[in-house]
Amino acid sequence: MPPDFGARLTAAGIAGLRVMWFERGGAGFTPPAAWTREAVAMTTTHDLPTVAGWWMGRDIEWRARLGMQGDGPAERAQDRTALWAAFQKSGATAAPEPPAHDGAMASYAAAAHLGRAACLLALLPMEDALSQPEQPNLPGTTTEHPNWRRRLPGDAAALFARADIEARLAALAVARG
Repeated sequence: MPPDFGARLTAAGIAGLRVMWFERGGAGFTPPAAWTREAVAMTTTHDLPTVAGWWMGRDIEWRARLGMQGDGPAERAQDRTALWAAFQKSGATAAPEPPAHDGAMASYAAAAHLGRAACLLALLPMEDALSQPEQPNLPGTTTEHPNWRRRLPGDAAALFARADIEARLAALAVARG
């Protein structure tokens, strides 16, 4: 990108994206209060792992199964610890780091963390509200991964009546103020 591209977008009123996975500084994660105000904060996108899936290493499993490159389990363990430390530092949780199989706890903390973003708008993808382990799309695949073919586990009314989903959305709402 040209050096002034971001400033030109901001001047034109076009918001950037602050995706949690990419908000990093060195080995750690950037506090959400330091994310760009003129942007949309989100935990992930349709082409990236969900919070639960990332926490559990589902993306690593998929990439290994398909012979694709990516981080391995050792790197993910370090990143999980760094992300949980960021959640604790932002006030999203005071709990100790959950085990790798507990994607639900990670999804709850991520929603609260996202809510603390300085960005004008925060979006929690449906897959993260539901703590789904599978991402909607895996770039570089067509038939090898069930891209865009997964159904949500119920109708909207039933899903939004679930206590776990209600808690994640409430954590986001409370953090947004």
